[in-house]
Amino acid sequence: MKENHIGLRKTKQRELILNVISSAPGPVSVNEIAQLLEDCDKSTGIATIYRTVNLLLDNELIQCVRLHDAVQRYEPTNIPHHHHFHCSQCDKVYDLEGCYLHLHESTLKEGHQVNSHEITFRGICKDCKESS
Repeated sequence: MKENHIGLRKTKQRELILNVISSAPGPVSVNEIAQLLEDCDKSTGIATIYRTVNLLLDNELIQCVRLHDAVQRYEPTNIPHHHHFHCSQCDKVYDLEGCYLHLHESTLKEGHQVNSHEITFRGICKDCKESS
């Protein structure tokens, strides 16, 4: 986290939460952030996580990813364009490297100008597939 970025004070909890979001294999929800912090013995109150997530959003260090299940998940803003895979069994979301649809800044045959796109693949992740 950049110190004093738009008046953003660097604190241990902010660093921890940003690191959890940045090191996750895909976008994570507030509850997943809380669980990941608890797993590494850095338990943090849910209200603190919400406040920190909002602060990181306001300062454009993270962005919100919304999938069909309407759960808000968060990922860093400094990663290149990519798509997601959502497991229907464990509900985890994974980043997929690269782009499977090369339409950025194209014009569709109907005349619509494309500025961006999001694709979410749905299915069963390899961990769930191996355990069943």
